[in-house]
Amino acid sequence: MLPRDGVILVATGDGYIKLALRATESLKAVCPDLPVDLFADRDVESSVVDRVVQLEVPWVRSKIDGMLATRFDPALTHDPRETVADRRSGASGSRRPIPSSTAA
Repeated sequence: MLPRDGVILVATGDGYIKLALRATESLKAVCPDLPVDLFADRDVESSVVDRVVQLEVPWVRSKIDGMLATRFDPALTHDPRETVADRRSGASGSRRPIPSSTAA
C-alpha cells in the first residue's frame, strides 16, 4: 500500500541537488511530517529527505520517471529551484524576499 501523501523532487547534477535539499528544508519547515523523496543521478547523503532514489539513466525526462516510480498516492512534484513559505504564521524556509512580480 502506498503512503497517501508525499512530495518528490528530481534533481541531477551538484547544483540542482543542492537546490533540491534547500527546497526540502523550506518544505519541512512548514510541513515537518510530510515525507519527501529525492530522485537524483547519484547517491545523496542527507538527513533532510526521507528517501533518496538513484535514477538509473538520468535524461531530460527524469521527472517523469520519478513521478511514475513514486511511492506516494497522490504525489506532489516540487521544483528544486523553489522554496516554500507559510505566510499565515510568518514561517519561511527561505530568507530571500519574494519579488513583487511573483507575490500573490
